[in-house]
Amino acid sequence: MSCDDLSILCVTRAETCVRELLEQLAHDVHSLGAELVLFADGSMAVYNRRGALFRNMYNLVEGVSNGFIESILDHAIAATSRPYILRIDDDESLSPGLLSWLASGAYRSANHWKFNRAHLIHDAHTYANTPLLWPDPQTRLSTRELSGNRHMIHAASPYGPGELAPDGVILLHHKFLV
Repeated sequence: MSCDDLSILCVTRAETCVRELLEQLAHDVHSLGAELVLFADGSMAVYNRRGALFRNMYNLVEGVSNGFIESILDHAIAATSRPYILRIDDDESLSPGLLSWLASGAYRSANHWKFNRAHLIHDAHTYANTPLLWPDPQTRLSTRELSGNRHMIHAASPYGPGELAPDGVILLHHKFLV
């Protein structure tokens, strides 16, 4: 099943340490048939110096945040074109379970979703299992109408937390590895 109604939005400063994650994200989004929008947080000249991945992205949009994603989130959302929007940070990736779940179209059964986020430590297969770091639910996939209106750093969705995705349908957070 194609995810032709899904935009995947990533706000990034395109730092060298996340290049491989962004390349993998581009591959994953292409395999899903979804739209990828990379929102360049900063000067486009920086992205052009960082290589072909950024110069050749079809949906590369520019803006400057106030140092946190929420300050430009509504502007970034406006750059997407599809009814469902999944926001992913540039130091995150889609787990195999999340990729399969998206491909199945199961996200269409609700208009607002949250995902447990696994903070990877030591390697790409081990995550922290402490109360502060797991399960760390994040509201990230919503219909366009429910995706924005977050203006403070780490602001929760003003529309509530959403439905919890099934076990194994998680975001992988690489912060401690990059």
